[in-house]
Parts: sequence; structure tokens; C-alpha cells
Amino acid sequence: MPPKRIQPDEPIGVKLGVSERLMIQQLPLVEREIAQRVAKAPKEEKKIGFTLDELGDLIGHVSAELNHTDDESKQHYLEQIYNKIDHLLHSYTDQPEPPVESQVNPQAVQLSEWAYSMLDMAEKAGIPANQYTCKVVLSKAQRSTILELEISNEIRELLTVDASGPRTFDFTPEELASICHALADPLPEAQGKYRNQLLKAAEKIAQALTEGLTTRKTRRWQSSKPKTAFQLKITLKEIKPIVWRRFQVLDCTLPELHEMIQVVMGWQNCHLYSFQAGDDTYCDPSLCQDMECGDGRRIKLSYLAKQGHERLEYVYDFGDHWQHLIEIESVFQPEAGVTFPVCLEGVGTSPPEDVGGSMGYEEFLRVINDPDDEEHQHYLEWCGGWFDPEAFDLEFVNRVLAKME
Repeated sequence: MPPKRIQPDEPIGVKLGVSERLMIQQLPLVEREIAQRVAKAPKEEKKIGFTLDELGDLIGHVSAELNHTDDESKQHYLEQIYNKIDHLLHSYTDQPEPPVESQVNPQAVQLSEWAYSMLDMAEKAGIPANQYTCKVVLSKAQRSTILELEISNEIRELLTVDASGPRTFDFTPEELASICHALADPLPEAQGKYRNQLLKAAEKIAQALTEGLTTRKTRRWQSSKPKTAFQLKITLKEIKPIVWRRFQVLDCTLPELHEMIQVVMGWQNCHLYSFQAGDDTYCDPSLCQDMECGDGRRIKLSYLAKQGHERLEYVYDFGDHWQHLIEIESVFQPEAGVTFPVCLEGVGTSPPEDVGGSMGYEEFLRVINDPDDEEHQHYLEWCGGWFDPEAFDLEFVNRVLAKME
């Protein structure tokens, strides 16, 4: 969760027990004014106000004392004080909003040219760019971003759907190239949040165009082998309440598996990802250019299973670093008429996007369940007014998955 902006001299209330107050007063280097403020604060006042600068100085004194004391009881109270202050220093900022540079990613500027060069290569390879479709999953925010652009009426009609979650769409390569062109047009002047929205939408469209053309070219040389299906269980690690899903998929590439995981786990597909199989890391090099990883677009589940990998690790959002364990529970030949992918069962809701990892999520749950906390209303508004960590709508997940066939 991004820090809340406050005025430089605005005080922040810190909950301090009697023993913690005495400990602060006894710190050798603590400023007299702070020590007196703590000493004079009535016991019935649960919180004592400090500015961010004062908290920064105070945490330094606490840290220094922690490094010099061998008294376990004293260490216990000092650690409590340190953790409280550290959390507040990460939750608030008195720095002004940084100016957004108008610098544009060179790839974004060349987005339109790249898209049409892909069509040109497809034509030279004998792939008719207007006679088949590419699948692309777009979140509500990405759809809204594209709908604000100069696009054709046909594309606008397809994207205008009444749904809050991600949806799967079928576009021809020519249509995807035209969307790339529309996204590239406002990028040179775009700034801040709008620029980020354009770039995220561009990533999804470019990925769909690349995968669509690559898959189409490969299919020309594929034989009609029997299909293979996998039953997988994915568990979000290091959080409580527990979140897991059991679902079945046909053999697929890792980017395709990523798209299905986003749906079954309820993520919004707003961040980068990677897969770990043994010592090997896989991602989409077109999105993760600064990472040293194998090309996940060339790796299928069947390949990893043949290599003996029964467990994979999936990381989503390199900032919050959500780690998932994927277990391959079974491999089987699907019966005729059975549709895939399908979710069989699951428990719990994934945390909100950008909540701050497992520690941020723990704090988020504490605050939204404490109506007396001063941040309660702020957190509720941030997450949309409601959040149930144990909710799971199997029917809704399968409706979305059905659109990915």
C-alpha cells in the first residue's frame, strides 16, 4: 500500500504502554522535549503524537540501545517500540508528490512501428493476419484505458462490456496492431498514472499479438497428438487466512498458465511474474527485459512434468512478492466434450493488489477489522469499502475461465 501523505509537522499517534513509555524516557540520547512529552502524557491517552522527523530520530535511539543491551526484558520492550515506529514510518510520508518526468520508454514510442512490423513478418511467413484471432485478457482498468483512445467502432463495441473483473477477447492481429497504434499516439505527452495505464495496456496487447502470431506459425507444423490435461493445486504462501485453488488445464505454455492463475486466484494481472522449476527461472522476456530467465513462451507444462518437476513456484508482483506453490497432482487424457480450464474448488480470497506483501496484508486485515483504528476508514475506502479474506466464488471463476477456452 502506498504511504499516506501528511503535512511535515503533522503529528502521528503512537500507541505506547506504560512500560514502553518508561523505556523511552530512559533512552540515553533521547531529546529532553520528547522525554518530557512522554512523561507528561496522561495514562488514559493511549496515543502520543510525534512528527515523522521525531519518529526518525527516536527509532535511531531505540536501535542504538537494542545493539548495546543484553537485558532480554529490555530487548523485548525496545523491539516492540521499534516495530511500531518502523511501521508508521513506512505508512506515512511528509514528502511532496515527486514531479513526473515526461521521459517515454523508447519501446513505447516505437510501439506502433513494432506492431505493423509483426504483421509484415506474418505476411511473409504466409500467415493471413485477418483470418484468425488472438486471445487477450484485459482487466476493467485496461479496457477503460483503451476505450478512451481513437479506436474503431468494432473494437469499441467488443470492449464495452458490463463486467468488473478481467475478460477474454478475440481480436485479429490487424485489430491488435491498430490498438497498439492508438496506445502509442498519446504516450509522448502522457505523464504519471495515465502513462502507466497506457504502458500496462500496451504490454497486454503486445503480448497477445506476439503469442498469437507465434502460436499460429507453430500450429502449421503440429501433428494431431492426443491432448494432455493436468490437475494442479496452487497455494499462496506465507499468509493467513490460507488461500488455495484446485483446477484443471490442458497442456499449455507458462504465459498461458499465468493467465489462468490470475483468474483462479483473483489477481488483476497488473504486475510481472516468474515461474521457478528447480534451479531454472522462466518469464516472458518481452516483459522482463532486465531479468536473466528462460523464455517461458517456449516452455510447456508437459515439458516440465517430463523433467520430473512435480512442484513449481510462481511469483506474482516483484514488489509485494507473492509466492505461490503449484503442485502437479495428476496428468491425464481428457474425455471428449470436457471443457478446460476449470476450477474444481478453492478457499479464501487473495490480498488486494499493492497492499505491501505479507506484512502489509497482515496490517491491512488488522486495521479493517478494528473500527476504532484511526486508519480504519482510510483502508476501507482504499480497498473499495469491503473485503472478506475467506470469500471464494467458484461459479464466478469458472464463468471467467469459460471465456478463455
